[in-house]
Amino acid sequence: MKKGISPLIAVVLLIVIGVSLVAIVIPMIRQPTEETMKEASETTERIFECKNIDYDIMNPCKCGYNLGQPAVWLEIENKKNNEIYNFIFQLRMKDTNEVKVSRPWSCMKKDILCSDIDTICGAQGGIESGCPLLVKLGEYEKALIRTEKYSSLGDIESLELIPEIAIENKRFICKDIIKKINIQSLTACTRSC
Repeated sequence: MKKGISPLIAVVLLIVIGVSLVAIVIPMIRQPTEETMKEASETTERIFECKNIDYDIMNPCKCGYNLGQPAVWLEIENKKNNEIYNFIFQLRMKDTNEVKVSRPWSCMKKDILCSDIDTICGAQGGIESGCPLLVKLGEYEKALIRTEKYSSLGDIESLELIPEIAIENKRFICKDIIKKINIQSLTACTRSC
């Protein structure tokens, strides 16, 4: 009779091989799963926070139109008790439908100049150094904004405002809450540029 390994030793070897495979495979699966769960949690939190954002654009008008350096004045009001970290200004061009990022040039809250400057620019930043102003709105707060001056408003179809929120020092864009201003229908401002 030929002899092989005993059934007991075979079972023990199969168990050892199975445990070794599990020990190797679980860490490979766990890390991507944890990352995916974290991303899903952040996305859910961002969506929930963005759903709790509401703002109004009031009294938009254009200034400096006759001087060849037009800009837009507008007032933004936070309609809820959640902070809006900032706004992204986008210009949608008329014929090409191209989108260009713009920025606020001046920001006033209760007749006081907004002092919040984006932390990525550091303390030495400022609009003069190309650092964008933050249009940070606390609960039910208003701000009066003037955009940078453009070469021409005739080529611009609309100015789009997109709010940003901050969750645990990370910034998220609320793309579902874009509000547009039709540039061509704006009246002239009473205030100067």
